[in-house]
This record gives sequence, C-alpha cells and structure tokens, in this order.
Amino acid sequence: MLKSIRRFLRPRSIFLTVCLLSFLEVLFHVRSYAVKRPNVSLDAPFSAQCQIPNTSGQRENAVVLMLARNEDVNEAVESIVSLEQQFNRFFHYPIVFLNDQPWEQEFIDALTESASGDVKFEVIAEAMWGYPSWIDQDRARKAMKVLEDGGIRYAGVESYHHMCRFNSG
Repeated sequence: MLKSIRRFLRPRSIFLTVCLLSFLEVLFHVRSYAVKRPNVSLDAPFSAQCQIPNTSGQRENAVVLMLARNEDVNEAVESIVSLEQQFNRFFHYPIVFLNDQPWEQEFIDALTESASGDVKFEVIAEAMWGYPSWIDQDRARKAMKVLEDGGIRYAGVESYHHMCRFNSG
C-alpha cells in the first residue's frame, strides 16, 4: 500500500516542484526586467512637435488639396478632422476638394462643417480625368487585365488608373 502511495505522489511532487520553480523563475525575471523611467525626456524632438506652434509669423501661401469621391464622405471627414486637430486649427488653410463627378450636398455639408478654413469643391474636367485622345483604350484595358490577373491591387479599376494619371500630372 505504501508503495502505491509513493508511486502516486512521485509524479505529483515532480509536477508541483516544476510549477514552483517556474513561478519563482517568472517572479525573478519580472523583477529583474523592471526598468526605471528616466527623469529627463528622451524624446525632446517629438515632444516639441506636440506643442502649440507659434502662429505669430507670416503664414505660407498654401492650400490643402484632397482628391475624393462622393462615397468617400466618412473617410474624408475622418481625414479632415485629424488634419484640423493636429495642424489646420492653428493655421486655417483653405481646403480644395477635387472629384471627377459633381459633388453631392451631403459631402459638401459634412466637409464644410469639418474644416476651419475656407472650403472649395471643384469638378475635374473630363479631358483632364479620362483617357487622352492618343491612348488606345482597348490596349489599355487589356494591360489592366494582365495586371489584375497578376494580383496587382486596384489594377482592374479604371477610375483608379485615371486618378493615378491625374495625380502624376
């Protein structure tokens, strides 16, 4: 009987010993890896950037430009709110929104409300957005299909190619 009890206790005692040693190991490492926070800021350039800027000087002659679509209203509002919080609330630069389609009133209202400066909504002329007259459109579509079949993101979206072309000037 005593032998069977010893057989039963031996694996259990080994297990308990391993658990106790593991616990002590973890406790030791947690204490040994504790790093004291320095008294001096180690990231002065970053903290200086987060301060309110000096706006008493002459403001640059500039505009914020956003190419967007009517269906991008929520994402555009998020972007402008972030821009306003981090930068434009101090300078109130005008914002120009460009689209290849006429603007919907919902977009105009939401973005006008989100910006602190003047806001303009312009429509890109079709001649500036679409294919130039010298482009073989069938060949362009075939090339886009090859890219799409190769797994290139947005390769099959014609409006994306027009947007890239427009942005590249």
